[in-house]
Amino acid sequence: MRPFALLGWLAASGAALAQQGFLGTKPEPAAATGPTAPVGPMPVLQMAVALAIVVAVIKFALPWGVRRFGKRLVTKVDSPIRVEETATCGVGTLHVVTVRGRTLLLASGPQGTNLIADLTEQPTQPKTFLELVDEAEPATPMAPTSAVVEAPDPEDEKGHLAEMIQRLERLAG
Repeated sequence: MRPFALLGWLAASGAALAQQGFLGTKPEPAAATGPTAPVGPMPVLQMAVALAIVVAVIKFALPWGVRRFGKRLVTKVDSPIRVEETATCGVGTLHVVTVRGRTLLLASGPQGTNLIADLTEQPTQPKTFLELVDEAEPATPMAPTSAVVEAPDPEDEKGHLAEMIQRLERLAG
C-alpha cells in the first residue's frame, strides 16, 4: 500500500512541476472572455418555470409517494401471509395478519414492528384420562368377597415398642 501512495505522490508532484494536468493538458494562461449572460425576461421566465415544477413535485408528488409506498404492508396474492385488517392508531399502525394458520396482532411504528397478541383460536383440548373415567358408566358391582382381617394383639405391640426403645437407647450411647 505504501509503494502505491508514494508512486501517486511522485506522479502528482511531477505533473505539477511540468504544469500539466492529469490528462496531459496545459492550463490556459488567461481565461477567454465569452459573451455575457443575456439580459431580459427569458432567463427569469425559465427560472420561474423550473421553480414551479420543483414546488409542484414537493407539494403533490412527494406526499403521494410517501402515502403510496411508505407505510403499507403489501403481500402477494399467493403469499402465505395475509393482511386481514389494518388500522392507524396515532403514529403507528395496527395490523391483523394471518401467517400459516395463526392470527397475529402486530403494531408497526417508527421504532419498528412488535407482536401485540396471538389471536389464534385455540382448538378444544382432548379430555384427560381421569375425565374419561369419571364419565364412564360404572361397571356392574361384583359380589363382595369376604376378607378375614385379624386384629393386632395389644400385648405383641407393647413388646415390639419396648424392643424399639431399647435399640434407640443402645444407639444413643
